[in-house]
Amino acid sequence: MATIFTERLIQAYNKTSRSTQKKTVLLNLFDIIEILSNELENCKYKPSRFSCFVVQYPKIREIFAPNFSDRLVQHILIDELVQLIDKRFIYDSYANRKEKGTHKAIKRLQNWMQKPINRYFIQLDIDSFFPSIDKDILIDILIKHLKSLDINRDKKIWYWRLAKKIIMQNVIEPMPYLSGDKTLLKQIPKHKSLFNISNNKGLPIGSLSSQFFSNLYLNELDQFVKHKLKIRNYVRYVDDFVILGNTAQELNKYKDEIDKFLFDKLRLKLHPKKVVLNKIDKGINFLGYIIFKDYTLVRNRVVKSFKNRLCFFKFLFEPEKYSCGKINGESKLIKQFKSGNLKPPLKPDILILNDMLSVINSYYGIFCFANSFKLKRDLYRNHFGLLKLFFIPKDYYHRVFVIKEFLYNQ
Repeated sequence: MATIFTERLIQAYNKTSRSTQKKTVLLNLFDIIEILSNELENCKYKPSRFSCFVVQYPKIREIFAPNFSDRLVQHILIDELVQLIDKRFIYDSYANRKEKGTHKAIKRLQNWMQKPINRYFIQLDIDSFFPSIDKDILIDILIKHLKSLDINRDKKIWYWRLAKKIIMQNVIEPMPYLSGDKTLLKQIPKHKSLFNISNNKGLPIGSLSSQFFSNLYLNELDQFVKHKLKIRNYVRYVDDFVILGNTAQELNKYKDEIDKFLFDKLRLKLHPKKVVLNKIDKGINFLGYIIFKDYTLVRNRVVKSFKNRLCFFKFLFEPEKYSCGKINGESKLIKQFKSGNLKPPLKPDILILNDMLSVINSYYGIFCFANSFKLKRDLYRNHFGLLKLFFIPKDYYHRVFVIKEFLYNQ
């Protein structure tokens, strides 16, 4: 029987990204939606068991993936909360928000760097942010916002009850389904793992809800910075933020006040080894780029990662000639290779080439947002090697690559 939630759950299904889980539920989709719809209407919904795996790039971390049914519920809740609350966030919070993102954050920062009054910058990072979020404080923040919304009381209660169930869920009880290389869990520092902290702390990386609730949590910091400290030139992306100012002393004072606020109000602390205070002329290493007043460069780590990926692709075709070294990343080809389903030497199959092309173009997409013409040209000329037999730049500026036409006819 259809309820007020049926259509919203179908819309949520259409919004979810492609996944193996999405394909497997398709046959039972309407049964799943009917069950969820009734549970949501009668306030009987309860989140299911998580799946957990470890990614190694760009750094090792545990990912907790919610059950597909829970993803649908999170879409409904978060989409509505975003419509109601996101407009209260400051303009210069750029992560996981519509019409924001890394490139707009970089452009905003670069515009401020061109102001003569801004001679120094300080870059700060919150230590173990997601595992350190205090759930009780987060719920109090959410209640504060819900109380002030111009919506009926029943709706506020419904939002609060559902959000509380998601926030307070113990991600390790019952024990999550473990996939991938389980031994990697032992390599994660204990203070960064939800397996080693109390249940009233930490949000799982991998949930849509965590993206919104982490922004809601740090909105308290944003408001403090903007309205109490009166700092104009402040940009935040998740837990990484930059402040520009006229003197180093001024910025150090801001740092101390922010550190105190984080601990007193949010039970967080700045990472002591990730504080960077320097002159703006030295460039700001932020969000994968080195940002200067008048130009932007790609971070060396990104370039090195791409070169390693090219070596891996060449190794797949000619393993006796090329060495791939340590393989990092979560791409389709890497997963197939590590599982033993991809054994070199390979023939230039069009499906394999398309997988490689998507990786190549994703990196060149990153390069295109920097002043990187020479870099893009040098990479093609000196590092593609035998891959030039299969891929060619679509234009002179090397903005995007295509597969050579003759390969489609093989």
